Amino acid sequence: MSFHVDDFDAVRARIPTVGASAITPPMGPDGDRRVCMRDLDGFIIEIMERDPLDDLRPARWPEAGSAIRAVSLSVPDLEKARRFWVETLSLEVVDPTLLHTPEMEALWGLPGAKSETLLLRAGDQLIEVQQYSDPAPRPRPLGYLLSDVGILNIALGYRTRPAFTEAFTRLIENGYTANVQPNDEGPFTSSYVNDDQGFSLEMFHCAEEIDAYLGFMPEGTWRSATGRPPR
Repeated sequence: MSFHVDDFDAVRARIPTVGASAITPPMGPDGDRRVCMRDLDGFIIEIMERDPLDDLRPARWPEAGSAIRAVSLSVPDLEKARRFWVETLSLEVVDPTLLHTPEMEALWGLPGAKSETLLLRAGDQLIEVQQYSDPAPRPRPLGYLLSDVGILNIALGYRTRPAFTEAFTRLIENGYTANVQPNDEGPFTSSYVNDDQGFSLEMFHCAEEIDAYLGFMPEGTWRSATGRPPR
């Protein structure tokens, strides 16, 4: 997972104070430095000084000093991933070097690694999908569960119910499996779909007027008299 931060040096200084550790020294020139840390669960988090999506206006809520910009997935079959994310879900394909270049593999402890990369953009987020050839990837362990340590799922959000329904229908028509049928909670709707490589996708429709109620805006921006969202 990759974060863009406003104060790279301050974040880097705090890494050991939370029990995490940097994998390597920072890479890159001033203004474009990066470092990866491993948290207490072994999860790798990348910190970026320069925002790879510098076309966003505004870049984020001004109260926040950081923003999640990307998540990276290792898959056994990149073409299956392309069919899922691009051909079915219609995500935008962008230049892979917008996020990472091959020499950056050293940041997370894989110097000289070889892989094919598919970089996708969904609004203000990037999804990096990689198929490694060297080192050869190990399969998921027998009995692996989504509740095991790691990324549980990626959620795609839709502003209208028709857009949500269209995407969900395309997934089912292309042979992907829904864990549950979409619920209908008035201004928001959700479901979970599995791809054909064992990954879980959360799909979520949310009306803009309830962003604050669901925690998608800074606290205190909006509350109804009852504390419940409109229907």
